[in-house]
Amino acid sequence: MAVRVRVISIGAMSAHPSWGEKGDVRPAHATTTLIESGKCRILVDPSLPAQALVPRLAERSGKAPKDITHVFLTGFHPMRRRGLAAFPEATVLLGAAERDGVAAELRERLSQAQQHDDEELERVLREELAILQSCEEAPDRLAEG
Repeated sequence: MAVRVRVISIGAMSAHPSWGEKGDVRPAHATTTLIESGKCRILVDPSLPAQALVPRLAERSGKAPKDITHVFLTGFHPMRRRGLAAFPEATVLLGAAERDGVAAELRERLSQAQQHDDEELERVLREELAILQSCEEAPDRLAEG
């Protein structure tokens, strides 16, 4: 089975030290890639904001958010999932070790926030846990090929 890989957006650092840049010169984002195999359309790291990612996806692949069957996150960092909300119908996948490690860290931070009666931090951490819980464990093979 043929597998097609397309770069939707090439990532960028907020400042490039080799270019002498200091501080944030641009918004940092990860590279976003579309992998197509059979009926599977897997978007890897939807890092751009949704309002930028959706038109970029259409421009680079002719696809719309409804066409994406899976979103694979290489990590749970907010930058890697910035545009996730644009793909409500897709199954979101995350590696088991990442998912378990992040869950433990978020629960620990939530416990600390509760002890310090920090309601705003508690709210943010509960939102993060809800997003994490919506992620399914990624299988060893995402699609044929």
